[in-house]
Amino acid sequence: MIVFDTSVLLILINNEPLLPRVQALLQQLEQSASVIGVSTIVLSEFWVRVPAEDRAQLLAALPVTVRLLPFDTGCAHTCADMLHGLSTSAAPLGTSKTRIKKDLLIIATAKAHQATHIYTQDKGFCDLSNRVGFGCTLVETIPLTAQSSFL
Repeated sequence: MIVFDTSVLLILINNEPLLPRVQALLQQLEQSASVIGVSTIVLSEFWVRVPAEDRAQLLAALPVTVRLLPFDTGCAHTCADMLHGLSTSAAPLGTSKTRIKKDLLIIATAKAHQATHIYTQDKGFCDLSNRVGFGCTLVETIPLTAQSSFL
């Protein structure tokens, strides 16, 4: 299972320039019968930008199976371990500790639910994910064709 961050879901609904890259990834995920994980934290961030009457149908419209990932006790344990590991290092310049904690909640949820990778268009998020040892890819680096394995 791979996980989408809020920025990827927003690309899908806002028809942004990176949409062809996300569509190529979705095509590859569909062909491999992969599952997309979406943390309930990401879902909340996403739904803030979507009218209430449109929320349910948006995730259902994806051509792959979407699994909602709740933040539970296992996620809390994973997040605490990640925060402990980062406590000796300073926050990257220009990044608030509140932002880091929010991003870590999403990364910990992915890891605790045994996802293998996160996709985002947030460089700071991706850098943090890689710092704690969880694979992350920026959407802008996804090939436009589904020929290359990017899962």
